[in-house]
Amino acid sequence: MWEKRQSEISQGVAWEKREQGIYLTGYSGEDEELILPDEIEGEPVTGIGAYAFARTKITMVWLPLYLREVERYAFYRCKELGKLILSDSLPEIGGGALSGCQVRQVEMELMEGEKS
Repeated sequence: MWEKRQSEISQGVAWEKREQGIYLTGYSGEDEELILPDEIEGEPVTGIGAYAFARTKITMVWLPLYLREVERYAFYRCKELGKLILSDSLPEIGGGALSGCQVRQVEMELMEGEKS
């Protein structure tokens, strides 16, 4: 289930390198189904910054495989966001990260094989 093809990855995703790894910081693309990269320049994407995708018109988001943190209000007021795909490697979701969203479906890939 987890295999993302390079051609499926959404374009227009802004990012920055932090001490904790690669963090996604914004989006200027037009895709309604947002497929985020697992790696950028050979390094894993480990975080999504505060307000990074706030108020975008996305309906689905497929989070990075190695994601460790979603900062506060990352998807704030994404009113159409109804589906979220993530792995069990995500230990921290900041306050209000999905505030104003209407997520109705969540798919979780069990990568670590442990309770999450």
